Amino acid sequence: MALPKSDELSITFKEIQDQRDRYLTLYNESQDLLKFERRSKAGIKGWETRRKRENQQLKQEISEMTVLLRDSLARKDEATDNLYVLADRMDRIQRLVDSVDEDPTTNPIGMVQKLQRIWQVVKEILAE
Repeated sequence: MALPKSDELSITFKEIQDQRDRYLTLYNESQDLLKFERRSKAGIKGWETRRKRENQQLKQEISEMTVLLRDSLARKDEATDNLYVLADRMDRIQRLVDSVDEDPTTNPIGMVQKLQRIWQVVKEILAE
């Protein structure tokens, strides 16, 4: 039994319309996936850009800390050297005081000689 021509055309039209709907659905799904993929790539690019910027900032901060540390160590060495010089001067003053105390001089010439030694050491210390 043969179908009338209009029924055949209706069936063919229905099949074509179903195929068109399937293709539209596939097209829309692929568009959605493409949008998601683009957003993901943009997100990754943004993340990479932020990481690069943060890494540059960290490198800059580390560089600044290194300079500060070097300066601080240099000042520490300088301060230590100054303390050694100061300790040496204090030792010389202490030796001078000890030598003056050890020499019980009652005559004026001995006293003048002590004062000359004291004055000489004080001049040397002040000259430094």
